[in-house]
Order: sequence, then C-alpha cells, then structure tokens
Amino acid sequence: MSEMELTLATVNYNADDFLGLLLRDVKSPVVVVDTTPNKIPKFIVKDNVKTYVFGDNIGHGAGINYALSKIKTEYTLVVDVDCHFVNTNWQESFLKYKSFDIITVNGPPVKPLRPACLFGKTELLKKYDFQPTPGYKGLPEQGFDVGIKAYYEMIEDGLKFKWMKVTKGRYGPARSEEYGFEEPLVYHYWHGSHLHEPDRQKEFPEIDLIREKELFLSSFIV
Repeated sequence: MSEMELTLATVNYNADDFLGLLLRDVKSPVVVVDTTPNKIPKFIVKDNVKTYVFGDNIGHGAGINYALSKIKTEYTLVVDVDCHFVNTNWQESFLKYKSFDIITVNGPPVKPLRPACLFGKTELLKKYDFQPTPGYKGLPEQGFDVGIKAYYEMIEDGLKFKWMKVTKGRYGPARSEEYGFEEPLVYHYWHGSHLHEPDRQKEFPEIDLIREKELFLSSFIV
C-alpha cells in the first residue's frame, strides 16, 4: 500500500485543537478546508497538508465539495474534524476493502449514511453534492444536515457499501463512538466541532462540555 493512494479530507470550523489531534502522525496527503469566520483567507502548504482558508463559513457540505475538487489521489477518506485515528494502520485497513464503492457508518432512516467517516474513490465522490438540501425527501429539518441528498442518491444508485462497526468511545465523553472493522480505527467525539456554539451546552445541561473537552484533549498531551 502506498500512502499516496489516499488523501484525507476534512472541514475545520473553529476547531483548531481537534484538527491538530486528527492530523497527528498522518503521513498521507491531507486537504483541509477551513471555514472559520474572521480568519485571513489564504492557501497554506505545510509538509503533506494543504489548507484552504476561506475566512468565512461556507458550510460543511460546501467545504467537502471544495476539498474533493482539489484531490488527485485515487481514493479519499472524508472525516469530521472531531475525529482522530486510534490505529496506526488505518490506511491499510480502508484500502483492504477498496473493492466496495463506499465505506461508511450506517445511520438512521433520516440520515442513512453518516458523514463523520466516508471512504471511496475520489472521482466517484466528486459526482455527489454534499451541501444541505432542505425539504429533500420530505425531511425539512434533517434536510439541513450535511449530504442528505448525496447519501440517498448513493443508495439509489446501487453503490456497494462496506459498513463499519460502531462501538462506544473508549475515553467516555458523551456521544463518543469508534468506527472500525476487526478493530476500531476512528474515534469520533460528537460534541467536538460544536463546542463553539452557545446553545450546545443548553441542549446538554447535565454535561460540562468545556471541561469534558479539556479532559479529552489533555489525555493526548505528550
């Protein structure tokens, strides 16, 4: 397996600390689309990472679309910025199942695929629009979520899926999960990229989300 077969793509919105954790020890090419408001727009190349800073929130779905447009490798792994890898062999594990069109996590009926972790051939992924589509399939609320239309279209197109196993996150924060095959590969902390939102704490009054984030990130300080 060549690490140059696969590019890691992610969209960063106000989550630089989680981005640092996600990219730690990643040797494959990386494309980051930064939609954090009030940053100075620029293009940054550092080692294996290309970062496109928009200086405005263009939206997560639009960020995924833009990232895919910049990728040249045969395969792409799209992950949320509040994910990170818990297995050093994650590239080999995904490419082991590259005969499948899409590798992802099974979601609820209103969101049949979950975009926190989505792997496939780059040119195939580029065929789909990951921007929100309000009202699609009669789902006015969920239609605002990332990629609803794209995920339904993938299923309707008859793509061959490899579903990842979902287990509870090992570190214990609320709504944390791990995705993998024979063993976990990707850790996802659901609240991570939303901690900047003032209403997030109101939704979960029983949890001190800021303190939880501090504890979570501190466990990785070397």
